[in-house]
Amino acid sequence: MRAKISESNNHPAFYVDPQERLNQPALEESEIKKVTDRFNQIFDDFMLDNIAEAQEQESIGLNFFDSREISINGLIKDGSTTYQLHMRDSLMFNWQTRTISLQRLDHQGYGREYWGYDLSELADIGVVTRRDKGDIRVNVLREQEIGLAPKYLSPSGQEDDLLSSELIRRQLDHIKNELKNNQLEKYMGLNNQPVSLVEINGLADFINQNRQSFIPNALI
Repeated sequence: MRAKISESNNHPAFYVDPQERLNQPALEESEIKKVTDRFNQIFDDFMLDNIAEAQEQESIGLNFFDSREISINGLIKDGSTTYQLHMRDSLMFNWQTRTISLQRLDHQGYGREYWGYDLSELADIGVVTRRDKGDIRVNVLREQEIGLAPKYLSPSGQEDDLLSSELIRRQLDHIKNELKNNQLEKYMGLNNQPVSLVEINGLADFINQNRQSFIPNALI
């Protein structure tokens, strides 16, 4: 198993390393509730400040179940480092999910370290967890080397072998393996774990201190 933990150390100061988190005690229920409240405050404040740039979608899916989603995407700078910031609120049935994710962009504009904070609430019960996907650029290059992604683009910009049956088969096998890895990472406490109040307060400070630098995708 290769855990999706970044091999670099390019995260903001508030980010808690997964290995370090293994040595921390389990969160008390009272702290989990405070984290949830703080997360919602971060989300609501930022969304309201940038509501003019938010994108909203509503749809009726199979069996006529309604779904709604509102999101905002853009760039935010912390000193000389630029991050892609994504916030999304989705509601399907009685299940509400909120996400705040960050991804560092390198000087060439490639997306690198990605991590996201998720809150899923059903009947007012929710726990904020963090998803780490590691260095996306490194992951893509690895997939290219082992034949899971096309290495070259045609002049039209489309991957020539994207629809080849062999590539699709390899990708499906890879997805199955990734799902097993995700379950194992969660079981081992390396990923998809509850977030402490210290880290969520650090996220709040990071966004509040840099919110004036935020540029919505529509203006980029």
